[in-house]
Amino acid sequence: MTSSQNQPSRFRIVAPWIVGGAASVLAFFYAIRLARDPSEAVSWFGLVCFAIAAAGSIYTIVAERRSRR
Repeated sequence: MTSSQNQPSRFRIVAPWIVGGAASVLAFFYAIRLARDPSEAVSWFGLVCFAIAAAGSIYTIVAERRSRR
């Protein structure tokens, strides 16, 4: 019999996928903007921020899967 403390909530499972998907789309958007004008500082900042968010989300998904084993 499993307790509810051992099972993660649905929000904890789904949230990293939502954040990762949105961050990946926005990072791709800023990468396209950089392809047009590489001197745009705002695009570099956006790309770096959303790339870090996407990487953090992927790390969270992997860590959550490993913790369930």
